[in-house]
Amino acid sequence: MGFKDLLQPRADRSASAALPDLISHEDWQLVLMECKMWPRDASTWTVREGFFDGEHDSRVLPIHQACALQCPPEVVDALVDCYPRGVEMREEAFKRTPLHVACQTNAPVETIEALIHHCPQACRVKDCIGRLPIHYACSHDAPSSVIEILLREFPASAGCGDDNGWLPLHVACRRGASLYVVERLLDCLPQSADMATNKGSTPLVCARKGGHSRRHEDIVEYLEAYIQRQSSAEEKKVEDFTTRMSMPATATIHHRNVHARGA
Repeated sequence: MGFKDLLQPRADRSASAALPDLISHEDWQLVLMECKMWPRDASTWTVREGFFDGEHDSRVLPIHQACALQCPPEVVDALVDCYPRGVEMREEAFKRTPLHVACQTNAPVETIEALIHHCPQACRVKDCIGRLPIHYACSHDAPSSVIEILLREFPASAGCGDDNGWLPLHVACRRGASLYVVERLLDCLPQSADMATNKGSTPLVCARKGGHSRRHEDIVEYLEAYIQRQSSAEEKKVEDFTTRMSMPATATIHHRNVHARGA
């Protein structure tokens, strides 16, 4: 489908020229032109077969579809200009926002930034299984820059568990995320190193169950050392407190004022 087809009167145009079909072909320049000529199309819901993992159908907006195909940021901007509410809408199957979808499909960092610029609160939205966008960024090996952006916008996300009690740290350890991602999540919530999922798995257990890749081995080594440092620090605090409590009280010396007698 080319530029001439877009110029045809709407009633005479082939169905393949509709916005969802242009997005499917990842012809982003034509998508931008379509948005300018037919902005109302950005608010049209369509059912996409196999939208998630090629298995689960969902009813989505063009912005969900574009994010799933790792669209450039200017496409996000154009779709939001056409339909501002679209950036905060959830698709039908799993109740995920465009930001969820973008994090799940490893969209470019610039696209993630554009989505957050238009809808910062999307970082705080959970899907139907209680997961935030950062859970999917951690499970799909997102660049450290994406994790930084998500944590900067919503630092408390490091402590948000899904419906099964999985923190982003559990997900990162299980999936073998980069060591930098694990470090940043622990920086935001140091106590998460000992926090367990609903079934009792700590981040260390998740890393051990994740596999035997070099990344998993590095995470296990790092967590073991981290937990040991935490334990040593706690023992030192207890020791210092016990020492202070066992010290004898310092005697209070009372000084009596002596006034010199004048001559």
